[in-house]
Amino acid sequence: MLCLQICLVKLKMKLRKVWLKSKTGFVLTACGGFQKEDMKIEHFKSQSKHKELQLDYKNLLGCCNGGVGLPQKQQTCDTFKGDKELSLNPSVESDFNKMQIYYTKYGTIFSNDENFNKEINEVLNLNVTSLENDRKSVLEGVKSALNKKQGTRTKEQIQKALKNFKSEHKSLYGIVVYYLEKRLKKLK
Repeated sequence: MLCLQICLVKLKMKLRKVWLKSKTGFVLTACGGFQKEDMKIEHFKSQSKHKELQLDYKNLLGCCNGGVGLPQKQQTCDTFKGDKELSLNPSVESDFNKMQIYYTKYGTIFSNDENFNKEINEVLNLNVTSLENDRKSVLEGVKSALNKKQGTRTKEQIQKALKNFKSEHKSLYGIVVYYLEKRLKKLK
Protein backbone atom coordinates (compact mmCIF):
# COMPACT_ATOMS: atom_id res chain seq x y z
CA MET A 1 0.00 0.00 0.00
CA LEU A 2 2.83 2.41 0.86
CA CYS A 3 4.43 1.67 -2.51
CA LEU A 4 1.19 2.57 -4.30
CA GLN A 5 0.94 5.84 -2.38
CA ILE A 6 4.54 6.75 -3.27
CA CYS A 7 3.90 5.92 -6.94
CA LEU A 8 0.77 8.07 -6.92
CA VAL A 9 2.64 11.04 -5.43
CA LYS A 10 5.42 10.71 -8.02
CA LEU A 11 2.89 10.39 -10.84
CA LYS A 12 1.03 13.48 -9.65
CA MET A 13 4.27 15.48 -9.54
CA LYS A 14 5.08 14.47 -13.12
CA LEU A 15 1.53 15.21 -14.29
CA ARG A 16 1.69 18.69 -12.81
CA LYS A 17 4.82 19.42 -14.81
CA VAL A 18 3.36 18.00 -18.03
CA TRP A 19 0.04 19.84 -17.75
CA LEU A 20 1.61 23.18 -16.92
CA LYS A 21 4.29 22.88 -19.59
CA SER A 22 2.12 21.65 -22.44
CA LYS A 23 -1.21 23.17 -21.34
CA THR A 24 -2.88 20.09 -22.77
CA GLY A 25 -4.42 19.09 -19.47
CA PHE A 26 -7.94 20.29 -18.95
CA VAL A 27 -8.27 23.33 -16.73
CA LEU A 28 -11.78 23.87 -15.52
CA THR A 29 -12.17 27.34 -16.92
CA ALA A 30 -14.83 28.39 -14.47
CA CYS A 31 -12.62 28.47 -11.41
CA GLY A 32 -9.45 30.36 -10.61
CA GLY A 33 -7.15 28.07 -12.56
CA PHE A 34 -3.88 26.98 -11.03
CA GLN A 35 -0.14 27.21 -10.87
CA LYS A 36 2.23 24.36 -10.10
CA GLU A 37 2.40 25.32 -6.41
CA ASP A 38 -1.32 25.06 -5.76
CA MET A 39 -2.43 22.60 -8.39
CA LYS A 40 -4.29 19.46 -7.39
CA ILE A 41 -4.74 16.23 -9.27
CA GLU A 42 -8.43 15.44 -9.36
CA HIS A 43 -9.88 12.00 -10.00
CA PHE A 44 -12.89 12.07 -12.31
CA LYS A 45 -14.10 8.81 -10.77
CA SER A 46 -13.40 8.98 -7.03
CA GLN A 47 -10.43 7.09 -5.63
CA SER A 48 -12.46 5.60 -2.80
CA LYS A 49 -15.09 4.09 -5.12
CA HIS A 50 -12.79 3.21 -8.04
CA LYS A 51 -9.43 2.13 -6.65
CA GLU A 52 -8.54 0.46 -9.96
CA LEU A 53 -8.58 3.90 -11.66
CA GLN A 54 -6.31 5.74 -9.21
CA LEU A 55 -3.38 5.77 -11.63
CA ASP A 56 -5.34 5.74 -14.88
CA TYR A 57 -4.28 8.86 -16.81
CA LYS A 58 -7.75 9.18 -18.37
CA ASN A 59 -9.22 9.45 -14.87
CA LEU A 60 -6.90 12.28 -13.77
CA LEU A 61 -7.55 16.00 -14.18
CA GLY A 62 -5.60 19.09 -13.22
CA CYS A 63 -7.54 21.54 -11.07
CA CYS A 64 -7.17 24.44 -8.65
CA ASN A 65 -6.87 23.92 -4.91
CA GLY A 66 -10.57 24.74 -4.52
CA GLY A 67 -10.20 26.71 -1.30
CA VAL A 68 -8.50 24.05 0.80
CA GLY A 69 -8.79 25.08 4.44
CA LEU A 70 -11.81 27.32 3.92
CA PRO A 71 -15.24 26.44 5.35
CA GLN A 72 -16.96 23.87 3.10
CA LYS A 73 -19.56 26.33 1.80
CA GLN A 74 -16.69 28.43 0.35
CA GLN A 75 -14.84 25.49 -1.20
CA THR A 76 -15.09 24.66 -4.91
CA CYS A 77 -14.00 22.12 -7.50
CA ASP A 78 -12.35 18.94 -6.22
CA THR A 79 -12.09 20.19 -2.65
CA PHE A 80 -15.86 20.66 -2.42
CA LYS A 81 -16.58 17.61 -4.58
CA GLY A 82 -14.92 15.06 -2.30
CA ASP A 83 -16.15 11.57 -3.26
CA LYS A 84 -19.13 12.82 -5.28
CA GLU A 85 -18.93 12.16 -9.01
CA LEU A 86 -19.69 14.07 -12.17
CA SER A 87 -21.74 12.59 -14.97
CA LEU A 88 -19.52 14.14 -17.67
CA ASN A 89 -15.72 14.04 -17.89
CA PRO A 90 -14.36 17.50 -18.81
CA SER A 91 -11.24 16.02 -20.39
CA VAL A 92 -13.29 14.06 -22.93
CA GLU A 93 -14.21 16.38 -25.79
CA SER A 94 -17.62 14.81 -26.45
CA ASP A 95 -18.51 15.10 -22.74
CA PHE A 96 -17.19 18.67 -22.59
CA ASN A 97 -19.39 19.62 -25.55
CA LYS A 98 -22.44 18.09 -23.83
CA MET A 99 -21.85 20.34 -20.82
CA GLN A 100 -23.08 23.36 -22.83
CA ILE A 101 -21.48 25.91 -20.49
CA TYR A 102 -22.80 29.48 -20.46
CA TYR A 103 -22.12 32.53 -18.31
CA THR A 104 -24.18 35.52 -17.28
CA LYS A 105 -22.80 39.06 -17.15
CA TYR A 106 -22.93 38.70 -13.36
CA GLY A 107 -20.38 35.87 -13.37
CA THR A 108 -22.78 32.99 -12.87
CA ILE A 109 -21.96 29.79 -14.74
CA PHE A 110 -24.66 27.41 -15.88
CA SER A 111 -25.34 24.59 -18.28
CA ASN A 112 -28.26 23.88 -20.59
CA ASP A 113 -27.82 20.24 -19.60
CA GLU A 114 -30.12 20.04 -16.56
CA ASN A 115 -28.15 17.30 -14.81
CA PHE A 116 -24.77 18.98 -15.32
CA ASN A 117 -26.20 22.34 -14.24
CA LYS A 118 -27.16 20.71 -10.95
CA GLU A 119 -23.62 19.30 -10.64
CA ILE A 120 -22.10 22.77 -11.25
CA ASN A 121 -23.82 23.93 -8.07
CA GLU A 122 -24.15 20.83 -5.90
CA VAL A 123 -20.99 18.86 -6.76
CA LEU A 124 -18.50 21.59 -7.73
CA ASN A 125 -19.99 24.66 -6.00
CA LEU A 126 -18.90 26.86 -8.92
CA ASN A 127 -21.41 29.63 -8.22
CA VAL A 128 -20.09 30.46 -4.80
CA THR A 129 -20.23 34.26 -4.40
CA SER A 130 -16.46 34.78 -4.49
CA LEU A 131 -16.10 32.98 -7.84
CA GLU A 132 -19.08 34.79 -9.35
CA ASN A 133 -17.56 38.12 -8.29
CA ASP A 134 -14.14 37.13 -9.65
CA ARG A 135 -15.60 36.07 -13.00
CA LYS A 136 -17.65 39.27 -13.22
CA SER A 137 -14.54 41.35 -12.46
CA VAL A 138 -12.45 39.58 -15.12
CA LEU A 139 -15.22 40.06 -17.68
CA GLU A 140 -15.56 43.76 -16.84
CA GLY A 141 -11.79 44.14 -17.19
CA VAL A 142 -11.84 42.63 -20.69
CA LYS A 143 -14.82 44.75 -21.72
CA SER A 144 -13.02 47.84 -20.43
CA ALA A 145 -9.83 46.95 -22.33
CA LEU A 146 -11.82 46.43 -25.54
CA ASN A 147 -13.60 49.75 -25.10
CA LYS A 148 -10.48 51.85 -24.44
CA LYS A 149 -10.22 52.81 -28.10
CA GLN A 150 -12.93 54.80 -29.82
CA GLY A 151 -15.19 52.94 -32.23
CA THR A 152 -16.22 49.35 -32.65
CA ARG A 153 -13.72 46.49 -32.37
CA THR A 154 -13.12 44.66 -35.63
CA LYS A 155 -13.59 40.95 -36.10
CA GLU A 156 -9.78 40.59 -36.34
CA GLN A 157 -9.20 42.41 -33.04
CA ILE A 158 -11.68 40.21 -31.22
CA GLN A 159 -10.21 37.06 -32.82
CA LYS A 160 -6.74 38.12 -31.67
CA ALA A 161 -7.97 38.70 -28.10
CA LEU A 162 -9.76 35.34 -28.18
CA LYS A 163 -6.64 33.55 -29.41
CA ASN A 164 -4.56 35.13 -26.64
CA PHE A 165 -6.96 34.09 -23.89
CA LYS A 166 -7.31 30.56 -25.21
CA SER A 167 -3.55 30.04 -25.49
CA GLU A 168 -2.62 31.57 -22.14
CA HIS A 169 -5.27 29.83 -20.01
CA LYS A 170 -5.49 32.89 -17.79
CA SER A 171 -7.36 32.56 -14.56
CA LEU A 172 -11.14 32.41 -15.10
CA TYR A 173 -10.66 32.61 -18.85
CA GLY A 174 -13.82 30.61 -19.60
CA ILE A 175 -16.12 33.60 -19.14
CA VAL A 176 -13.85 35.73 -21.35
CA VAL A 177 -13.74 33.13 -24.12
CA TYR A 178 -17.52 32.76 -23.90
CA TYR A 179 -18.00 36.53 -24.14
CA LEU A 180 -15.57 37.01 -27.04
CA GLU A 181 -17.00 34.09 -29.03
CA LYS A 182 -20.49 35.51 -28.49
CA ARG A 183 -19.32 38.90 -29.75
CA LEU A 184 -17.73 37.30 -32.80
CA LYS A 185 -21.01 35.60 -33.69
CA LYS A 186 -22.77 38.96 -33.64
CA LEU A 187 -20.26 40.32 -36.17
CA LYS A 188 -20.93 37.59 -38.73
